[in-house]
Amino acid sequence: MFFALLSQMCLKKFNRAKDRRYKKAAALLFVIAMIIPALVSGFRSHQVGTDTSGTYKEIYESQLSHPFTGIRDEGYAVINNFATMLFGSYTGVLLLTSFIFCGAVYFSIYRQSKNPLLSVFLFYVMNVFFISMNMVRESLAISVFILSMPLLKERKTIKYMLLNIVGFTIHSSAIVYVPLYFIYRYFRLNKRNVALLLIAIAVFWTALVKNIISILSSSSYFQKYFAWYFSSSYNTGDFNVISFLVQLALLLFIVLACRPAKRSNDSEWIADYKLATIMSGASLLLIALSSNIPLMQRTSWLFSFPMIILVPNLLDKMKNNGRKYLLYRNGILVCYTIYSFLTIFILHYHEVVPYSSIIGGMQ
Repeated sequence: MFFALLSQMCLKKFNRAKDRRYKKAAALLFVIAMIIPALVSGFRSHQVGTDTSGTYKEIYESQLSHPFTGIRDEGYAVINNFATMLFGSYTGVLLLTSFIFCGAVYFSIYRQSKNPLLSVFLFYVMNVFFISMNMVRESLAISVFILSMPLLKERKTIKYMLLNIVGFTIHSSAIVYVPLYFIYRYFRLNKRNVALLLIAIAVFWTALVKNIISILSSSSYFQKYFAWYFSSSYNTGDFNVISFLVQLALLLFIVLACRPAKRSNDSEWIADYKLATIMSGASLLLIALSSNIPLMQRTSWLFSFPMIILVPNLLDKMKNNGRKYLLYRNGILVCYTIYSFLTIFILHYHEVVPYSSIIGGMQ
């Protein structure tokens, strides 16, 4: 956070003085800000993160003897095997994946966020960093999508699809970004359409759940890799009230507080608002489905992670109204800090706390 602050200060000086030395210093400081969490994640002990000592270590050991075989996500296999060749250890895999994830996210923040410092803070308190030490493949795929967000907003179809195909090879859940493109492009975000959509979801909720399960079950790919979740311990039937309320509050904030003026000519604002509304709504819907369909909570992160950039961009439009801006910004910071402390440090979500490193048993 300190290095991100210094970077932002240099950017402000560059904007005033137009001295490129400040811009270079800002970029260097932001790289340092990225390296720190990447090292923390990369050098974590194998007990940090729910799947670190299980799923990902099993993939590493399997790939040692049979490279590029017996693995669903070929893109991740490339990363895993390249890291093994480069470093010769499982820690090398963790280190490379951590640098790819943090590098892609921080690069996106630096290029896309109107307030990089706030985005870095949200990177932690929205639990994005902590989740990435558990859901490695999905986090990598999401980082690819975050890189592609400007392509989505500019409707550069081919480049957007190609980039997210790369994400799909790393984790197949990234397939959701294909329909997202068409929803973003063709769905008219107005009161009438939203109201009709909400009514349809409420009335046909049971049928919606059944149809989703039916569609998934008809896919041989789903049957091969995911069907077992329905009979596993992951299918608890539990509903995460905390996550639902947090996502609901975020959606209400976006819809009620950030809506562009009717005659606004700010295309960037309109694009960010539309994307944030669609993605936040999708995340909320998936969390609501989590009691009926396993892994919906995890799937919702595909849409909630990018909020670390979209929320600061929407808040930036409130700066002309100082009191309103400070109220919402500070409210979001406080609420998400409490949320992160409660879930990560008290309830031990994702098992990343207590943290330990392979370097000297550092706690």
